[in-house]
Amino acid sequence: MEGQGLTTNAFISPHVSHVTERIEFQGKPITEDEFIHYLTIVEKHADEDVTFFEILCAMAFLGFNEKKADINLIEVGLGYIFDATRTIENPLITVICPISLEHRNFLGPELKDVVRNKVSNISKKTNIIISKQDPTTLKYMDEYLSKNPSKKFYLSEEFNIHIEDNKIIYQDNDCLLDIDQPKHFPKFQLSNLACAIQAAKLISNTPLDATKISSSIFAVEMPARFQKINDPKLLEYVNVETTLYVCGSHNPQSAKATREALEDLNTKKPVFMVFAMNKSKDLKEYLKQFSSITTELLAVQLRDGFYSTDEIIQTCDELGMKARPAAKNNAISPIMQISIACPDSLILVCGSFELCGSLLQLSSKQ
Repeated sequence: MEGQGLTTNAFISPHVSHVTERIEFQGKPITEDEFIHYLTIVEKHADEDVTFFEILCAMAFLGFNEKKADINLIEVGLGYIFDATRTIENPLITVICPISLEHRNFLGPELKDVVRNKVSNISKKTNIIISKQDPTTLKYMDEYLSKNPSKKFYLSEEFNIHIEDNKIIYQDNDCLLDIDQPKHFPKFQLSNLACAIQAAKLISNTPLDATKISSSIFAVEMPARFQKINDPKLLEYVNVETTLYVCGSHNPQSAKATREALEDLNTKKPVFMVFAMNKSKDLKEYLKQFSSITTELLAVQLRDGFYSTDEIIQTCDELGMKARPAAKNNAISPIMQISIACPDSLILVCGSFELCGSLLQLSSKQ
Protein backbone atom coordinates (compact mmCIF):
# COMPACT_ATOMS: atom_id res chain seq x y z
CA MET A 1 0.00 0.00 0.00
CA GLU A 2 2.73 2.43 1.01
CA GLY A 3 4.65 1.56 -2.14
CA GLN A 4 1.63 2.80 -4.09
CA GLY A 5 1.77 6.11 -2.27
CA LEU A 6 -0.95 5.32 0.27
CA THR A 7 -0.64 6.02 4.00
CA THR A 8 -1.54 3.12 6.30
CA ASN A 9 -2.45 2.45 9.90
CA ALA A 10 -2.29 -1.14 11.16
CA PHE A 11 -3.60 -3.34 13.97
CA ILE A 12 -1.82 -6.70 13.96
CA SER A 13 -1.22 -9.65 16.26
CA PRO A 14 0.49 -11.27 17.95
CA HIS A 15 3.40 -9.11 19.01
CA VAL A 16 6.80 -10.76 19.12
CA SER A 17 8.99 -8.59 21.34
CA HIS A 18 6.87 -5.69 22.56
CA VAL A 19 3.13 -5.02 22.72
CA THR A 20 3.54 -1.70 20.90
CA GLU A 21 4.22 -3.72 17.72
CA ARG A 22 0.48 -4.36 17.48
CA ILE A 23 -0.55 -0.80 16.57
CA GLU A 24 0.98 1.33 13.85
CA PHE A 25 0.17 4.88 12.78
CA GLN A 26 1.26 5.69 9.24
CA GLY A 27 3.86 2.92 9.18
CA LYS A 28 5.39 3.55 12.60
CA PRO A 29 4.72 1.62 15.83
CA ILE A 30 2.70 3.42 18.47
CA THR A 31 4.96 5.16 20.99
CA GLU A 32 4.85 4.20 24.66
CA ASP A 33 3.34 7.61 25.50
CA GLU A 34 0.62 7.13 22.88
CA PHE A 35 0.01 3.59 24.13
CA ILE A 36 -0.50 4.79 27.71
CA HIS A 37 -2.73 7.65 26.50
CA TYR A 38 -5.14 5.40 24.60
CA LEU A 39 -5.02 2.66 27.23
CA THR A 40 -6.06 5.16 29.90
CA ILE A 41 -9.04 6.29 27.83
CA VAL A 42 -10.20 2.75 27.01
CA GLU A 43 -9.84 1.49 30.59
CA LYS A 44 -12.22 4.22 31.81
CA HIS A 45 -14.99 2.65 29.69
CA ALA A 46 -14.07 -1.05 29.92
CA ASP A 47 -15.96 -3.51 32.12
CA GLU A 48 -14.34 -6.36 34.04
CA ASP A 49 -15.09 -8.95 31.33
CA VAL A 50 -13.20 -7.19 28.54
CA THR A 51 -10.28 -9.15 27.10
CA PHE A 52 -6.70 -8.07 26.43
CA PHE A 53 -7.32 -8.28 22.67
CA GLU A 54 -10.51 -6.20 22.91
CA ILE A 55 -8.72 -3.45 24.84
CA LEU A 56 -5.97 -3.30 22.23
CA CYS A 57 -8.54 -3.31 19.42
CA ALA A 58 -10.41 -0.37 21.00
CA MET A 59 -7.12 1.50 21.47
CA ALA A 60 -6.22 0.98 17.82
CA PHE A 61 -9.60 2.11 16.52
CA LEU A 62 -9.51 5.19 18.75
CA GLY A 63 -6.06 6.03 17.44
CA PHE A 64 -7.10 5.43 13.83
CA ASN A 65 -9.96 7.90 14.30
CA GLU A 66 -7.55 10.58 15.48
CA LYS A 67 -4.57 9.77 13.23
CA LYS A 68 -6.15 9.45 9.80
CA ALA A 69 -4.61 7.34 7.05
CA ASP A 70 -5.72 6.31 3.57
CA ILE A 71 -6.01 2.67 4.62
CA ASN A 72 -6.54 0.98 7.97
CA LEU A 73 -5.13 -2.56 7.90
CA ILE A 74 -6.79 -4.69 10.58
CA GLU A 75 -5.85 -8.27 11.45
CA VAL A 76 -8.64 -10.41 12.88
CA GLY A 77 -8.08 -12.28 16.15
CA LEU A 78 -8.64 -16.01 16.75
CA GLY A 79 -11.78 -16.35 14.67
CA TYR A 80 -14.22 -13.86 13.25
CA ILE A 81 -17.77 -14.62 14.40
CA PHE A 82 -17.24 -13.16 17.90
CA ASP A 83 -14.17 -11.06 17.11
CA ALA A 84 -13.88 -7.44 18.23
CA THR A 85 -12.72 -6.44 14.74
CA ARG A 86 -16.21 -7.17 13.40
CA THR A 87 -17.19 -3.68 14.50
CA ILE A 88 -15.90 -2.78 11.01
CA GLU A 89 -19.08 -3.91 9.26
CA ASN A 90 -18.23 -3.58 5.57
CA PRO A 91 -14.47 -3.45 4.96
CA LEU A 92 -13.31 -2.52 1.48
CA ILE A 93 -11.30 -5.75 1.24
CA THR A 94 -11.22 -8.98 3.25
CA VAL A 95 -8.15 -11.21 2.85
CA ILE A 96 -8.44 -14.86 3.91
CA CYS A 97 -4.99 -16.19 4.71
CA PRO A 98 -4.24 -19.94 4.80
CA ILE A 99 -6.43 -21.68 7.40
CA SER A 100 -5.54 -24.86 9.25
CA LEU A 101 -6.55 -26.70 12.40
CA GLU A 102 -5.58 -24.55 15.40
CA HIS A 103 -7.05 -22.92 18.52
CA ARG A 104 -9.32 -25.95 18.80
CA ASN A 105 -10.38 -25.08 22.34
CA PHE A 106 -11.77 -21.75 21.06
CA LEU A 107 -12.83 -22.39 17.46
CA GLY A 108 -14.03 -25.98 17.61
CA PRO A 109 -12.58 -29.46 17.54
CA GLU A 110 -12.64 -30.01 13.76
CA LEU A 111 -11.26 -28.15 10.74
CA LYS A 112 -14.78 -27.42 9.48
CA ASP A 113 -15.53 -25.62 12.76
CA VAL A 114 -12.39 -23.50 12.41
CA VAL A 115 -13.28 -22.54 8.82
CA ARG A 116 -16.85 -21.70 9.84
CA ASN A 117 -15.61 -19.42 12.62
CA LYS A 118 -13.25 -17.61 10.27
CA VAL A 119 -15.30 -17.13 7.10
CA SER A 120 -19.03 -17.75 7.58
CA ASN A 121 -19.83 -14.21 8.76
CA ILE A 122 -17.70 -12.21 6.35
CA SER A 123 -19.44 -9.08 5.10
CA LYS A 124 -21.62 -9.41 2.02
CA LYS A 125 -20.43 -5.98 0.87
CA THR A 126 -16.68 -6.45 0.52
CA ASN A 127 -14.08 -7.84 -1.88
CA ILE A 128 -12.77 -11.23 -0.73
CA ILE A 129 -9.19 -12.22 -1.58
CA ILE A 130 -8.57 -15.91 -0.90
CA SER A 131 -5.02 -17.15 -0.42
CA LYS A 132 -3.76 -20.66 -1.11
CA GLN A 133 -5.66 -23.29 0.92
CA ASP A 134 -5.43 -27.05 1.19
CA PRO A 135 -8.23 -28.88 -0.70
CA THR A 136 -10.29 -29.80 2.39
CA THR A 137 -10.16 -26.26 3.76
CA LEU A 138 -11.13 -24.85 0.37
CA LYS A 139 -14.10 -27.23 0.18
CA TYR A 140 -15.46 -26.01 3.52
CA MET A 141 -14.67 -22.40 2.63
CA ASP A 142 -16.58 -22.55 -0.64
CA GLU A 143 -19.52 -24.08 1.22
CA TYR A 144 -19.69 -21.20 3.69
CA LEU A 145 -19.03 -18.50 1.09
CA SER A 146 -21.46 -19.83 -1.52
CA LYS A 147 -24.24 -17.47 -0.41
CA ASN A 148 -21.98 -14.46 0.01
CA PRO A 149 -22.42 -12.17 -3.04
CA SER A 150 -19.14 -10.32 -2.48
CA LYS A 151 -16.72 -10.50 -5.39
CA LYS A 152 -14.08 -13.19 -4.80
CA PHE A 153 -10.47 -13.34 -6.00
CA TYR A 154 -8.82 -16.76 -5.66
CA LEU A 155 -5.05 -17.19 -5.75
CA SER A 156 -4.22 -19.57 -8.63
CA GLU A 157 -7.45 -18.59 -10.41
CA GLU A 158 -7.88 -14.80 -10.65
CA PHE A 159 -4.20 -14.11 -9.92
CA ASN A 160 -0.95 -16.07 -9.73
CA ILE A 161 2.61 -15.77 -8.48
CA HIS A 162 5.80 -17.80 -8.92
CA ILE A 163 9.60 -17.51 -8.92
CA GLU A 164 11.49 -17.64 -12.21
CA ASP A 165 15.21 -16.92 -12.71
CA ASN A 166 15.48 -15.25 -9.28
CA LYS A 167 12.56 -12.99 -10.10
CA ILE A 168 9.08 -12.98 -8.55
CA ILE A 169 6.45 -13.03 -11.30
CA TYR A 170 2.95 -11.77 -10.45
CA GLN A 171 0.18 -12.08 -13.02
CA ASP A 172 -3.56 -11.54 -13.26
CA ASN A 173 -6.01 -10.89 -16.11
CA ASP A 174 -4.55 -7.49 -17.05
CA CYS A 175 -1.27 -7.19 -15.16
CA LEU A 176 2.19 -8.77 -15.35
CA LEU A 177 4.86 -7.72 -12.85
CA ASP A 178 8.53 -8.71 -12.77
CA ILE A 179 9.68 -8.15 -9.16
CA ASP A 180 13.17 -8.41 -7.68
CA GLN A 181 13.55 -11.29 -5.21
CA PRO A 182 15.29 -10.63 -1.88
CA LYS A 183 18.11 -13.01 -0.97
CA HIS A 184 16.27 -14.44 2.03
CA PHE A 185 12.68 -14.75 0.84
CA PRO A 186 11.04 -18.06 1.82
CA LYS A 187 8.60 -19.44 -0.72
CA PHE A 188 5.74 -19.54 1.79
CA GLN A 189 5.69 -15.73 1.66
CA LEU A 190 4.78 -15.82 -2.04
CA SER A 191 1.07 -16.31 -1.37
CA ASN A 192 1.10 -13.47 1.18
CA LEU A 193 2.83 -11.20 -1.30
CA ALA A 194 0.37 -12.12 -4.05
CA CYS A 195 -2.60 -11.27 -1.83
CA ALA A 196 -0.99 -7.97 -0.82
CA ILE A 197 -0.42 -7.03 -4.47
CA GLN A 198 -4.00 -7.97 -5.38
CA ALA A 199 -5.30 -5.86 -2.48
CA ALA A 200 -3.14 -2.90 -3.52
CA LYS A 201 -4.45 -3.22 -7.05
CA LEU A 202 -8.08 -3.12 -5.89
CA ILE A 203 -7.45 -0.07 -3.72
CA SER A 204 -5.02 1.99 -5.77
CA ASN A 205 -6.14 4.37 -8.50
CA THR A 206 -2.77 4.12 -10.22
CA PRO A 207 -1.14 1.21 -12.09
CA LEU A 208 1.05 -1.07 -10.01
CA ASP A 209 4.77 -0.33 -10.21
CA ALA A 210 7.08 -3.37 -10.00
CA THR A 211 10.04 -1.21 -8.94
CA LYS A 212 8.11 0.28 -6.03
CA ILE A 213 6.85 -3.16 -5.00
CA SER A 214 10.43 -4.48 -5.08
CA SER A 215 11.58 -1.60 -2.87
CA SER A 216 8.75 -2.29 -0.42
CA ILE A 217 9.65 -5.99 -0.16
CA PHE A 218 13.31 -5.21 0.54
CA ALA A 219 12.34 -2.63 3.19
CA VAL A 220 9.81 -4.70 5.12
CA GLU A 221 10.82 -6.45 8.34
CA MET A 222 9.14 -9.73 9.31
CA PRO A 223 10.31 -10.70 12.79
CA ALA A 224 9.99 -14.39 13.66
CA ARG A 225 8.72 -15.33 10.19
CA PHE A 226 11.56 -17.69 9.29
CA GLN A 227 13.93 -14.87 10.17
CA LYS A 228 17.65 -15.39 9.82
CA ILE A 229 19.40 -13.81 12.79
CA ASN A 230 22.12 -11.36 11.76
CA ASP A 231 21.96 -9.08 14.79
CA PRO A 232 25.48 -8.85 16.28
CA LYS A 233 24.22 -8.83 19.87
CA LEU A 234 22.27 -12.07 19.40
CA LEU A 235 25.11 -13.73 17.52
CA GLU A 236 27.34 -13.18 20.54
CA TYR A 237 25.50 -16.12 22.15
CA VAL A 238 26.49 -18.62 19.45
CA ASN A 239 29.62 -19.86 17.72
CA VAL A 240 30.64 -17.96 14.59
CA GLU A 241 29.89 -21.11 12.54
CA THR A 242 26.35 -21.48 13.90
CA THR A 243 23.37 -20.41 11.77
CA LEU A 244 20.33 -19.22 13.71
CA TYR A 245 16.71 -18.88 12.55
CA VAL A 246 13.56 -17.97 14.48
CA CYS A 247 10.06 -18.78 13.27
CA GLY A 248 6.80 -18.40 15.17
CA SER A 249 5.02 -21.04 13.10
CA HIS A 250 2.68 -23.05 15.33
CA ASN A 251 0.16 -25.01 13.24
CA PRO A 252 0.56 -27.96 10.85
CA GLN A 253 0.27 -25.86 7.70
CA SER A 254 2.88 -23.34 8.80
CA ALA A 255 5.07 -26.22 10.01
CA LYS A 256 5.03 -27.62 6.48
CA ALA A 257 5.98 -24.20 5.09
CA THR A 258 8.81 -23.87 7.63
CA ARG A 259 10.16 -27.33 6.80
CA GLU A 260 10.11 -26.52 3.09
CA ALA A 261 11.94 -23.26 3.76
CA LEU A 262 14.60 -25.21 5.66
CA GLU A 263 14.94 -27.70 2.82
CA ASP A 264 15.28 -24.86 0.30
CA LEU A 265 18.40 -23.71 2.16
CA ASN A 266 20.13 -26.92 1.02
CA THR A 267 22.25 -26.80 4.14
CA LYS A 268 24.59 -29.63 5.05
CA LYS A 269 24.59 -28.56 8.68
CA PRO A 270 22.77 -30.68 11.27
CA VAL A 271 19.42 -29.08 12.18
CA PHE A 272 18.54 -28.58 15.85
CA MET A 273 15.19 -27.31 17.13
CA VAL A 274 14.57 -25.20 20.23
CA PHE A 275 10.88 -25.72 20.72
CA ALA A 276 7.90 -24.66 22.86
CA MET A 277 4.17 -24.76 22.10
CA ASN A 278 0.91 -23.57 23.61
CA LYS A 279 -1.51 -26.37 24.49
CA SER A 280 -4.16 -24.95 22.15
CA LYS A 281 -2.02 -26.17 19.22
CA ASP A 282 -1.71 -29.64 17.67
CA LEU A 283 1.70 -30.75 18.95
CA LYS A 284 2.07 -34.04 17.09
CA GLU A 285 0.86 -32.78 13.72
CA TYR A 286 3.28 -29.87 13.95
CA LEU A 287 6.34 -31.91 14.92
CA LYS A 288 5.56 -34.58 12.32
CA GLN A 289 6.79 -32.18 9.63
CA PHE A 290 10.30 -32.13 11.13
CA SER A 291 10.73 -35.79 12.07
CA SER A 292 12.95 -36.64 9.11
CA ILE A 293 15.20 -33.57 9.07
CA THR A 294 15.91 -32.75 12.73
CA THR A 295 19.05 -34.00 14.47
CA GLU A 296 17.72 -33.20 17.94
CA LEU A 297 15.03 -31.12 19.64
CA LEU A 298 15.48 -29.28 22.93
CA ALA A 299 12.13 -28.91 24.67
CA VAL A 300 11.10 -25.77 26.56
CA GLN A 301 8.03 -25.18 28.74
CA LEU A 302 7.77 -21.41 28.75
CA ARG A 303 4.97 -21.14 31.31
CA ASP A 304 1.63 -22.63 32.39
CA GLY A 305 -0.59 -23.33 29.38
CA PHE A 306 2.34 -24.65 27.36
CA TYR A 307 3.13 -28.31 26.75
CA SER A 308 5.48 -29.71 29.38
CA THR A 309 8.92 -30.88 28.36
CA ASP A 310 7.81 -34.45 29.15
CA GLU A 311 4.82 -34.13 26.79
CA ILE A 312 7.02 -32.76 24.01
CA ILE A 313 9.64 -35.48 24.47
CA GLN A 314 7.00 -38.24 24.55
CA THR A 315 5.54 -36.96 21.28
CA CYS A 316 9.01 -36.86 19.76
CA ASP A 317 9.57 -40.46 20.86
CA GLU A 318 6.37 -41.47 19.07
CA LEU A 319 7.64 -39.77 15.91
CA GLY A 320 11.14 -41.24 16.16
CA MET A 321 12.72 -37.84 16.92
CA LYS A 322 15.61 -37.43 19.33
CA ALA A 323 14.68 -34.93 22.08
CA ARG A 324 15.68 -33.81 25.55
CA PRO A 325 14.76 -31.00 27.99
CA ALA A 326 16.50 -27.66 27.64
CA ALA A 327 18.76 -26.72 30.54
CA LYS A 328 16.46 -23.78 31.31
CA ASN A 329 12.96 -22.91 30.11
CA ASN A 330 13.93 -20.06 27.83
CA ALA A 331 15.29 -19.68 24.30
CA ILE A 332 18.82 -18.49 24.92
CA SER A 333 20.09 -21.31 27.18
CA PRO A 334 19.37 -24.20 24.77
CA ILE A 335 20.76 -22.17 21.87
CA MET A 336 24.02 -21.81 23.76
CA GLN A 337 23.94 -25.51 24.69
CA ILE A 338 23.67 -26.56 21.06
CA SER A 339 26.23 -24.07 19.75
CA ILE A 340 28.85 -25.24 22.26
CA ALA A 341 28.24 -28.94 21.60
CA CYS A 342 27.87 -28.63 17.81
CA PRO A 343 29.24 -25.30 16.55
CA ASP A 344 28.69 -25.90 12.84
CA SER A 345 24.92 -26.35 13.14
CA LEU A 346 21.67 -24.72 12.11
CA ILE A 347 19.40 -23.88 15.05
CA LEU A 348 15.69 -23.24 14.51
CA VAL A 349 13.72 -21.63 17.35
CA CYS A 350 10.07 -22.37 16.64
CA GLY A 351 6.60 -23.42 17.81
CA SER A 352 5.69 -20.17 19.55
CA PHE A 353 5.92 -16.44 18.85
CA GLU A 354 6.39 -15.97 22.59
CA LEU A 355 9.48 -18.20 22.55
CA CYS A 356 10.88 -16.34 19.55
CA GLY A 357 10.14 -13.02 21.20
CA SER A 358 12.01 -14.00 24.34
CA LEU A 359 15.10 -14.28 22.16
CA LEU A 360 14.53 -11.22 19.96
CA GLN A 361 14.06 -9.04 23.06
CA LEU A 362 17.81 -9.46 23.62
CA SER A 363 18.69 -7.94 20.23
CA SER A 364 20.47 -4.62 19.78
CA LYS A 365 17.27 -3.11 18.34
CA GLN A 366 15.40 -3.38 21.64
